[in-house]
Amino acid sequence: MLRFRGGQFHGLANILGMLSGIRSGSRTLIALGDQLGHKGHDVFPEGARDSIQKEIPKYRQILEEADLQLSLDSFERFVDHLAKPGVTTGQLGESAEELQNRIGDELSHMLLWQVTREDARFLDVDPFGADVSGKFPSARDDIEEAGKCLAFGRATACVFHLMRVMEVGLRALSASLNDPTLDPKTNPTWENILGRCDRELAKPLAQRSAEWRKDEPFFSTASANLRSVKDAWRNPTLHVERKYTEEEARDVWYAVRGSIRHLAIKLSA
Repeated sequence: MLRFRGGQFHGLANILGMLSGIRSGSRTLIALGDQLGHKGHDVFPEGARDSIQKEIPKYRQILEEADLQLSLDSFERFVDHLAKPGVTTGQLGESAEELQNRIGDELSHMLLWQVTREDARFLDVDPFGADVSGKFPSARDDIEEAGKCLAFGRATACVFHLMRVMEVGLRALSASLNDPTLDPKTNPTWENILGRCDRELAKPLAQRSAEWRKDEPFFSTASANLRSVKDAWRNPTLHVERKYTEEEARDVWYAVRGSIRHLAIKLSA
């Protein structure tokens, strides 16, 4: 997907405005020349030519970033005309009209979406924070995809990606139990892992695994967070009847963000 910011779109409007000015100015000069018997063959004003040539690199970059390839071809022809010694007002006006029409034609075949400032934050790199992407690199792609889905209004798809993020955290919590029966390669279910966590928390502190003895509040919170995600969203999401609104997807986003950031305090995967 092409990422094209509002400022660049404004730059396109500036290009079209410049071309419109050349067209209007050339017609005025041609009409005046006809009245004086010049027939529109006056050379394009040198000062105006210099001013446009100074802006050429910026205009070319804007067209390149917008991926308007056919317009770029017309733009190069316009630049060539502008650089010709003795180019007339009429010739440059025709070239400007061709380029303006080409840009308009290409834009008419594009669909543009506006992402609000509020939603744009979901498109940030590492939207859950660098600590999460550093501790759980395998979740990074799904976090970023969830953010894109949320920014573009694909709520149910966002929740699917978030559940994959939580599974990365679940496996990290599972590994901290040092239980070979919970090998991720055997694809244990969420319930198996969370049931094992419940049994670990039910043991006297001295009988728990080494890591779980060190910080009971951390592991209790981690287990409770994952259990709530499983019951509230993970299980229902697997059924085609369940769809999410954008507001619901935002709730899941912040819940998962809080859960995975908590896990990143002590665990990694």
